[in-house]
Amino acid sequence: MRTIFGALLLSSLIFGQDTRTGTLANGLKVIVQEDHAIPNVAMYFFYRIGSRNERPGTTGLSRFFEHMMFNGARKYGPKQFDKQMDNIGGNNNRSFFFGAAHPYGRVPDEASIDRIRREDIVDYHKRTYVGRNLIVIVAGDFDPATAKARVSEIFGAAPAGSAYQWAEDRPPARNSAPKVLLIDKPDATQTYFLIAQPGARKSTSDRVALSLVNTLFGGRFTSMVNEELRVNSGLTYGAGSRVEMARLTGGLSISSYTKTETTAKAIDVALDVLKRLHDTGITAEQLASAKAYMKGTYPPSHLQTSDQIAGALGEIELFGLGPDEVNQFFARVDGVTLEQANAVARKYYRTDNLTFVLLGNAAQIRQAAAKYGAVVERSVRQPRWAAM
Repeated sequence: MRTIFGALLLSSLIFGQDTRTGTLANGLKVIVQEDHAIPNVAMYFFYRIGSRNERPGTTGLSRFFEHMMFNGARKYGPKQFDKQMDNIGGNNNRSFFFGAAHPYGRVPDEASIDRIRREDIVDYHKRTYVGRNLIVIVAGDFDPATAKARVSEIFGAAPAGSAYQWAEDRPPARNSAPKVLLIDKPDATQTYFLIAQPGARKSTSDRVALSLVNTLFGGRFTSMVNEELRVNSGLTYGAGSRVEMARLTGGLSISSYTKTETTAKAIDVALDVLKRLHDTGITAEQLASAKAYMKGTYPPSHLQTSDQIAGALGEIELFGLGPDEVNQFFARVDGVTLEQANAVARKYYRTDNLTFVLLGNAAQIRQAAAKYGAVVERSVRQPRWAAM
């Protein structure tokens, strides 16, 4: 109880008087958050870069560069970076904030990785790893003046460079007809499937209501999708849904897996649950349950540790959300009405012109796949199938 209370308290104070920001001469932004309750410190380095910065022909460069970092530099040999972090009780987040999963599907493959040359990596580092793209966040038990001085000492000489200009959000258009990608894995005994459609961006005013609806639909173990596919029908060991909200509009998807011979049955059940949500919505009792769940899980999963607080500060900064994203979280959850929740369910959880991705033994599920739309078939061993 004491830990949860502490986390709840943090949810109202994360952007209080102990959060301070500053900018170095080279454009680097520093955010520090004091919390002397636990004797540790979390440091995050966010770059406003990622796969959206990649030039045509170098897809995968962001991830490739990231992994090169862990293979050493002038001061540290291969793998020494992580060892040094471990020695001081730290850990390293091995992915950029946006990662390789991108709303428009800019996915690296064997061909794009093979095209990357040393000069591409050098140029990418020179253009993007600059002061104006860097945010340094320090959270925990430390002296702010000492931390700022140390950040200035280490990063102050970095070139200012040019700030990355965010791409304009162009939400993916809804399909004019259903589409199916069938990925053949001949030795598969199960079918993994995903049913997707356009979702929302992080800054949408629907984000809290959408999170509540998705919690009920497929965001927790007792969700509608998991109840029907696992508990009631026994077709899978797990099913869920995800709303991908980032700076640009992401996707909304249902995912699960089942035995090869029950592929069509499992997909049909998932579609039935989707239709039920869209057509009939949720009840007041369900909405109250989702609110209690989100309010109960948010503090310990987002604000309990220095590491989580640093991550929350970084997310707010990168997405331009403002302090009320945390400070008023409970109030915004409580403020969602049943009418708003059901409007969101109708708006986003549609049943028309969906995109289906099936991975399994194509010889045995090809007929089932064709039931859902025009099929494009690729082999799991075929280069560039992910981009099709």
